[in-house]
Amino acid sequence: MNRFCELCNSELYLNHDNVSVCPKCVGIKPLSYSASLEICKKLIQKSRTELYIYSSFFSLEYLTELGCWLRESDVNRLNELFFEYNLGRVVMGTLLIKKTLNGWHGETNIDPIITKEILGLDPQNEILRNLRDLVQLRYNLILIEEEYGLFFGYNDLLKFKTEMKYEVEDQDYTFMTNMSWLDYRNNLEEFNITSKDKIESLDKRDFIKKRLKEIDEIDRGDVDEFKKLKEKINYILFESCYNGLNYVFPDPEMFSFKEIKDNIHVLDFLKELYSISRERKDNDNLFFRMPKAQFFEVANKYNYDSSKLYDMFVSLENDFKNFPLLIEINEKIILCPETIFLVCGFLTYKFNKETINTLLSGFEFEDMVSEKFKTMGFSIEDPNNPKLTLQGRKTKNGKREIDLIAYDNENIWVIECKDQGLWKLDPKILWENRKEYRIKDIKKEIKNKHLERVQFVKENYNSYFGFKKDYNIHGIIITRIKENIEIFEDIHILPAYKLSSEKLKLLE
Repeated sequence: MNRFCELCNSELYLNHDNVSVCPKCVGIKPLSYSASLEICKKLIQKSRTELYIYSSFFSLEYLTELGCWLRESDVNRLNELFFEYNLGRVVMGTLLIKKTLNGWHGETNIDPIITKEILGLDPQNEILRNLRDLVQLRYNLILIEEEYGLFFGYNDLLKFKTEMKYEVEDQDYTFMTNMSWLDYRNNLEEFNITSKDKIESLDKRDFIKKRLKEIDEIDRGDVDEFKKLKEKINYILFESCYNGLNYVFPDPEMFSFKEIKDNIHVLDFLKELYSISRERKDNDNLFFRMPKAQFFEVANKYNYDSSKLYDMFVSLENDFKNFPLLIEINEKIILCPETIFLVCGFLTYKFNKETINTLLSGFEFEDMVSEKFKTMGFSIEDPNNPKLTLQGRKTKNGKREIDLIAYDNENIWVIECKDQGLWKLDPKILWENRKEYRIKDIKKEIKNKHLERVQFVKENYNSYFGFKKDYNIHGIIITRIKENIEIFEDIHILPAYKLSSEKLKLLE
C-alpha cells in the first residue's frame, strides 16, 4: 500500500469508493489537524442543536417508538444461524431514545405535512439526518484524533470524489480518510469488526464459508455436534457485533450494561421476553407493548425478583439506562425483539468472554497460520516422521516452544504467532495511539525468546529436526493485526492477512 503520491509525494486520501486521491494533484487541500478538530466539534454541536429543535415537533411516545423502529427495522435474518444487524441504526435509535427520555420532545405531534409547507422540510427526515450525522461525526472525531483522516473545504473538484457534505457557518466541508485508514479497517475486520455502519455479508466471509461447509457435512441427526457448531457460529456473530459497537463507536459505555453486573441468570428472563415479544409484536411497528402488570407476572412465574429486574432493565423519562433496552410509557413496556436478541448475545459474550475467546482465538490463530503456509506450498511435516508436524515443538532442553516451523526446498521459517492478547485489553487497543505498547511487547518477545528459537533451529535443523540438506533459516513473527513495526533484530513482523508467497520472497 503506497501512502504517498508517486508524482508529488503528497499523502494520499480515499474517496467514498476507497479509491486513492492526491489532494495536491487535483487541486484541493486538507485542513490542519487542529482546524479539522474544530470543524468536527462545531458540526457535532450543530447536529445536536438541530436534533433538539426538530425533536420538539413530536411527542415522547412518537420519538421513542421512532427510536425503537430504527433499532428493529434493518435486521436481516439470513438463515437459521445468521442475523445481520445495521449497527449504525442500532446506535442512532438508541441515541434518539436517550435524548427523548432526557426531555428532547414536544407535548404533541405536529403534522409533518403542514410543517413541510411552512418550513419546506420534513422534521422527521431532519431528525434522522441529524442522528446519522451525529453518529458519523463522532466517529470522524476519533479518526482525526488517531490521524486517520482530515476535513477538506468542499468545492467542485470534490463532487465526484466524496459522498458526505457538511455545512457550518456558511462554509461546506467534507471528511476524507487517508491511506493508513485501510490498515485500521483491515485490523478491525481481523476481529470480525467492520468500520462501516453495517456488518456486511457475514455469510460470505471465508471463516463463515468454512463453518457453513462443516454444517453441510454434519448429519442433522447428530444433535450435539450440530448444536456445538451452531453455538460457535453464534459466538462469532455476537462477538462481532459486541466488538463492532465497542471498538468502532465512540460511546462504549452505551453497551457496558453495568447495572446487570455479573448476574448471568437475567439471560433466561431476557430470552423469555424475546420469545413473547417476537410472538406478540405488531408487524407494522416491529415491537410489542407489554402491559406493566404482565412484566411482573412473567418475572414472578419464573421465581425472579420482579422489582429488581424492573429496576435493572426498564427505562423511563428522566430515569434511563446507558442502553435503554425496555422502555416504559403509559404503563406499558416496549419490547423490541431483535434488539433484545442482540443484547442477549452481548451478555452471553460478556458473561463467557474467556471461554468464548479461547474457543475463537489462541490455537485457532496458530492453525490458521499453519494452513496459510501449507496453501503457499510449504510443508510443516516432521522430516523424521510424516505423521507428526513441526507445530508446537519444544527446543532440546524444553525451555522454549516454537509455534510453527514451515519449509520449502530452500528456506525454513521459524514462526511465532502473536495474537496480541487483544481480548484482555480495552476497546482503544486498535487505535493508533495504543500501538506503542504492543510494539514493546513484540520487541520483548523477539529479544527474550524468538532470537533464541531461531538460533536453536540454525544450530540443530539437521541433528534435532532431521533435515537432510542445507537451508536458509529465517525468523518471523506473524501477528493478528498490522503493527507499526516491520523488522527488529533481523526478525520480520507481518500481519497474517498480508502473508503471501510473494511477500515471503521479498523478506528472504
